[in-house]
Amino acid sequence: MVMQQTTRVYHIEGMTFAACAARLEVKLTKLPGVTEAHVSFDDRTATIRSAIDEPGNKVIREAVEQAGFKSPTNLSGDDTTVRPK
Repeated sequence: MVMQQTTRVYHIEGMTFAACAARLEVKLTKLPGVTEAHVSFDDRTATIRSAIDEPGNKVIREAVEQAGFKSPTNLSGDDTTVRPK
């Protein structure tokens, strides 16, 4: 059985150096259910691929805030389900 996943994109404010993006990427990758996280310093975005039910937007928001950045804006609107091929 293949796990259904979702991909969400968040706008991140407060990153001042590329190292900020790298630090946040490590933190997001460690969240339960996250299979991949990419943080772009240039675009000020975090793209998170995870199990469909976790982590929720609240958990992601808290992780971003704990890393020292402003509360992220979910640019994906509703979660976008990525179905296995």
